[in-house]
Amino acid sequence: ILLYFTGITATIGNSLVVILILTDKTLKKSPHNLLLLNMAASDLGISILGYPLTTASNYAGRYLFSDYVCVIQGFWCFTFAQASLNTLIPISIYRYIVVCKPHLNYYLTKRATVSVILLVWIYTIAWTAPPLFGWSSYTYEPFGTSCSLDWGSPKPLDVSYIYILFFSCYLLHIAIISYCYYYVYKKSVNLKLHPVRAPISYEHAVEYKNYRAESKITTMCVVMVVVLIIVWAPYTFVCLALIYKPDIPVWWTTLPTMFAKLASMLNPFIYAATNSKFRATFTAVFKSSNIVQPKIMVNPENQLIVEE
Repeated sequence: ILLYFTGITATIGNSLVVILILTDKTLKKSPHNLLLLNMAASDLGISILGYPLTTASNYAGRYLFSDYVCVIQGFWCFTFAQASLNTLIPISIYRYIVVCKPHLNYYLTKRATVSVILLVWIYTIAWTAPPLFGWSSYTYEPFGTSCSLDWGSPKPLDVSYIYILFFSCYLLHIAIISYCYYYVYKKSVNLKLHPVRAPISYEHAVEYKNYRAESKITTMCVVMVVVLIIVWAPYTFVCLALIYKPDIPVWWTTLPTMFAKLASMLNPFIYAATNSKFRATFTAVFKSSNIVQPKIMVNPENQLIVEE
């Protein structure tokens, strides 16, 4: 029942995110939103290609498909999940550049972002493909109705893969993301300590304006990162524990797995809760309206149009 609900919700939610970004010219031209589009597409891949097989098998009480399908399901679910997690790194780097290094913003173009997304997928497949060729393997999870990496294999070669994977696709992510958002936080605190009403330099005023414009997007990204790390942490550490204690009770592995599967449905709710532009665009698109136009005000002295 949980997987059925999660799969339907994730499919609808991520489909809406993909539709909104692709149909709204303002959202589509933002390099940052291309990264969100990549995450939504990855989560959509899990909900469409992974959840139905596991849900049907759960109802039957056994895996309904062949060993070959199990390997393919394990590979594509792990690939889509890793692609979603790996996208968090460029998102955090983009936030760091926009807030802390605005003079480098000109690097954050759509063309560069497409290249970044390509690198994300290359890095992802570089880590999810080796089990297809003998460095670890994809097999049934302990509860028997889903497939993933063989976390409990005692073979030294397989154990080495798990440890290197844990470093390259989890600890490294946390380190980079923490570094980026730590300095984003420091920058925001520094700007708040010098409000725009006080005498400040032109450069500081520009920084303050950029910070105010980007603060909501940064909040959304931080919430998204924290939530995904939380839902994946139990699964990650249970899988590591399987190396040393293969006879862990089945329910100990089942609950973290189900918890991790929630990740693919949470992002659309985070976008809607923390980003007013997504909410406004959703309303406009599904009312068959044109793109929501930003409010503007005109300075009568110099006729400068300023976004409100």
